[in-house]
Amino acid sequence: MTVLCVFFLVITLFSLVVYAASEAAQRRAKNRADDLIANFLVSSLYDLEALHLDTVNSLLPIIQPGTNTMLHSTVPFVVPFDVDSMPEKFNDGLIGEWNDEETAVSYLIYIVMDEEGDLTFLNDTGAAIGDLDAADDYDPLWLVKLRYPDLENGSYTKAEIEYLTATLHANRIATQVLLVPSDSLYAYLLAEEEAASFAAALLGGGGGDR
Repeated sequence: MTVLCVFFLVITLFSLVVYAASEAAQRRAKNRADDLIANFLVSSLYDLEALHLDTVNSLLPIIQPGTNTMLHSTVPFVVPFDVDSMPEKFNDGLIGEWNDEETAVSYLIYIVMDEEGDLTFLNDTGAAIGDLDAADDYDPLWLVKLRYPDLENGSYTKAEIEYLTATLHANRIATQVLLVPSDSLYAYLLAEEEAASFAAALLGGGGGDR
């Protein structure tokens, strides 16, 4: 077998591996997109509020008093959103970033809370692009009152009360969310999956289906 034949054989085999990896990537991207849209589609600021409060409720109980610096938490997956259902001010304020393949755009936002429990939505530069009043029954000091039910019965000094309410207040947690329009979510995830599959193929892993 000549060197040229071996070369073309290697190229053909590699092409088949890449093709198989691409098909597997498409399946994974579709499955991920379907799951995210079914379970986490954002169509209002209230949906983003729910994401933020889930984050707060998960992290706040494990925070130990001792510092009142703000803690930043990232939602560990891209979040699809229905552009047409969101407020105009919110959409206009978003700052997009195209992926490497320029097939989909994503938007990084931050959700912060004030002392009253009201939320502000910030774009990637820190500019406010939306706000939402706290629900009437939401108390941002819920953890303080749960842990220290006798906080205001005279057992604690003013300084201690101020310390505990500052360090266990729900506004200590800010949530970072990466939004992707729902109609381009598949393209965004496919680019991720294909890049991972191609890298696996180059390393000899074949990029098999997961």
